[in-house]
Amino acid sequence: SDVDLFISTWALSESNKNMQDYIKDMDYFKAKYLLLAYQKSVESFVNAEDIKNIPRTYANIFNEETEYVKDNFYLFCKRN
Repeated sequence: SDVDLFISTWALSESNKNMQDYIKDMDYFKAKYLLLAYQKSVESFVNAEDIKNIPRTYANIFNEETEYVKDNFYLFCKRN
């Protein structure tokens, strides 16, 4: 793959389910790594936490709440 890193800091988690599914269906453009930030699902972003459901083509390396913003998370993954 020519894509080393796919980054989305909250934009994808704030997108609708169709856009999230599209990016997942594109397999994150076959990036070697993913760096995703997302927040806990709330009424205005009901699908926000769906970001953490990564496909089997990736291994979860790190998924932790951010140090400074409660209910927000960083997710780092590596392609298998």
